Amino acid sequence: MPNAIDYLRSVSNDLRCDPPSPRKLKYVVLHLHAAAEVLLKARLAQVHWTQVFRDPGAASREHYESGNFESCTLTKTLERLQKIAGVTVDARAAKSLTILAAWRNKLLHHGLHPISTREIETRVGQVLDFLIDFIRAELLPAVPEREVDFANCKLRLTSYMALQVPVCRATRLARLQGELALVTDRTLACPVCGEWALVTGDGDRPLACRFCHARWSRPTTALVSWMKVNWGSANQRPLATCPQCGTNDALLDVGVLLADAPSLSRSLCGSCGITRNRTVCDGCGVWYTSARARFVLFGDQCAACRPADHARS
Repeated sequence: MPNAIDYLRSVSNDLRCDPPSPRKLKYVVLHLHAAAEVLLKARLAQVHWTQVFRDPGAASREHYESGNFESCTLTKTLERLQKIAGVTVDARAAKSLTILAAWRNKLLHHGLHPISTREIETRVGQVLDFLIDFIRAELLPAVPEREVDFANCKLRLTSYMALQVPVCRATRLARLQGELALVTDRTLACPVCGEWALVTGDGDRPLACRFCHARWSRPTTALVSWMKVNWGSANQRPLATCPQCGTNDALLDVGVLLADAPSLSRSLCGSCGITRNRTVCDGCGVWYTSARARFVLFGDQCAACRPADHARS
């Protein structure tokens, strides 16, 4: 795994140049192929260590532990992961990985000419996008973490570095665009990566940013993180019990900015996702629809509870 981390870091660093030089692109292809091969074989070895051998029937534990053996190709690794381990690899990712393997072989002997820089960056973006999801789904523990835990795991941190690569970011956002477009009215800007990809409203359960995979144990902790990043403190507005779903500490009743109208401050229940300009009256506790969602000096009050002079404003 340390080698895979080094390869991915090298790829991320080389792609920060705009545009990357032909020499850097060469090493991007070589190192990304190596990273993909190591990461995929790490998952295959979880099924059984013999599966990373070219011929599993002739595998030797001694040779495996010494590293003195011929391993299966990247293409064969993909095939075994899908057939034996039940790992899902979508068609686009499988195609890009196969092309990357072919480019790596071509590069070793003849260089990448006449493959264009744009074509290389497109495939590299797709492979990085796949590997980020693969690392999260197949190689990291399936437990909720706080966003600060990214710093405690080199593999997580390396994945996050890859997300900062422009071609990876663009590829990933384009792929997520369709699914995120359906939930803009309950999607926050992620406190970790800043992308509009933290979807709420799926119940009082762990939730994760769909872009960077930062995770929180429940909506409450996600909203606290959001307040700290956007307001500098989580103490300006206490979280309340949602009158719609009854979840404790899940309702931020004012000041929330969501993807469908980022300049409009609203209420949001992180658990059930009820939002828009509906607000809980500070006076009687009833939901009401305000003419405009905004901060007010004396809290949020419905027409029945609002002072007469304030109601006319």
